[in-house]
Amino acid sequence: MAKRIISIIVAIFVLASLAVPAMAASSQNEARDSLIMVYVIFEDVDGGTQHYNCVPQEKIKDRIDIILDNPKELGNMLYTAGSGTGFFVAENETTNPQYLLTCQHVVDLYTECGAGEITTIFDVDKNAYYEGRAKIYGIFDSNDYEELYVVDSDAKKDVAILKLAEPTNKRKPIPLHTPKDEMVGDKMYVLGYPGISSNSIVSPTKISDISAASVKDGIIGKLFVESGSGTNHIETTCDIQSGHSGGPGVDENGNVIGIASRIVERYKFNSQGVLVPEETNKYCVNISEAIDMLKNNNVAFMGETSPKPTSPQPTPTPKSESNSIWVFIVIGVAAAVVIAAAVVIIILVIKKKSKPAAPANTLHQDAPKPKSGYVRSLAMQHRGMRVKLQPNNQIIIGRSKADCAIVYKEGTPGVSGRHCSVSYDPNSNEFTVTDLGSSYGTVLQNGTKLTSGISHKLRAGDRFFLGEQANMIVLEVE
Repeated sequence: MAKRIISIIVAIFVLASLAVPAMAASSQNEARDSLIMVYVIFEDVDGGTQHYNCVPQEKIKDRIDIILDNPKELGNMLYTAGSGTGFFVAENETTNPQYLLTCQHVVDLYTECGAGEITTIFDVDKNAYYEGRAKIYGIFDSNDYEELYVVDSDAKKDVAILKLAEPTNKRKPIPLHTPKDEMVGDKMYVLGYPGISSNSIVSPTKISDISAASVKDGIIGKLFVESGSGTNHIETTCDIQSGHSGGPGVDENGNVIGIASRIVERYKFNSQGVLVPEETNKYCVNISEAIDMLKNNNVAFMGETSPKPTSPQPTPTPKSESNSIWVFIVIGVAAAVVIAAAVVIIILVIKKKSKPAAPANTLHQDAPKPKSGYVRSLAMQHRGMRVKLQPNNQIIIGRSKADCAIVYKEGTPGVSGRHCSVSYDPNSNEFTVTDLGSSYGTVLQNGTKLTSGISHKLRAGDRFFLGEQANMIVLEVE
């Protein structure tokens, strides 16, 4: 009887699979269809000369000679032309997209040198003033590019929304998906045009098409909020390079979870006294930051709740294609109903024939849910911030923005860069706290100072502090 039932179920699913058209799942490779090279330049209005290293006139004043004699004096006043990556968004996959996302720092020269208006800049390389306007181009292919315009930008988030004058059929939109904490450790991919530095100028005729974009894989290291700015970020092991800036970081289903933003390098002196790289960390802006901006600007997108578009309207689907889609939908729904009904009937038959009578006083008890460990900072600067611990994965606490899940402000008394680590074992319901060689030590609430490098077991409700009691940490389980 059991074999016969199984055969019936298999047959039903086979028939349903023949009736419903196969739906091609999005992938990291298909995500390349949404990419475009973003190229920014300042153009002279007289002869169209391109200027690469520009200082806005109002920021020069009487300091030209000082700047030329000492280039370090330029500081944040110098804006360089260059290239990055952008990706398109739209209401659905059949809509010709018009809007795209990139990093704000990719379009620094545009936003700071007139934002498209006629203005005067000082060209540091030519040692002269020029009148012109900054422009942004979207490069589709060799000799195929269109001007882009800024809809909104946020330097703190490092996100910019750009748009074309009209929707395009040369690229496809890509869905957005806010990453969750349980995705830490999962695979992700960063897409873009690497090898194009923000300080290198490449003629549009030298830019290749979609096939020039690369896909770099890695994992999601952690999700965190940047101290000071409050911006949500993703740490990743993907090999982000300079030209990736503004490119999408996607999950294994091809959903954008972040925007490739920056690389942070730490250096040290080797035994020969030469400064060499010690550690490199790569970061993406969490796509949640861009989603908020899209909603505020009424720009529609796929993947999560978005506003209904005001402009542009979706490209009409040809009637024959539309009818085919509805046929597939109807067939799919009908097949699903048949499968559900068959499964319910079979389950009821099996239960009726094989279900033993339950003892009169037997009570059903749910299996206990696994508990999760949390680390909460009681420091005033964190306002009750709490971080969830993945089972047997440690977090670091300290002042280092690149390494720490709970980051203390620079100059916080008693706190080192990488002060201590914390992990949680749900099997034993115990936390492990280890001092990482901090200057002022990691101290339990009762005054016991932990030995550097030696793990110490704690339980829910226990507290410890970093250097001073104002930097108190409490461990929680729920």
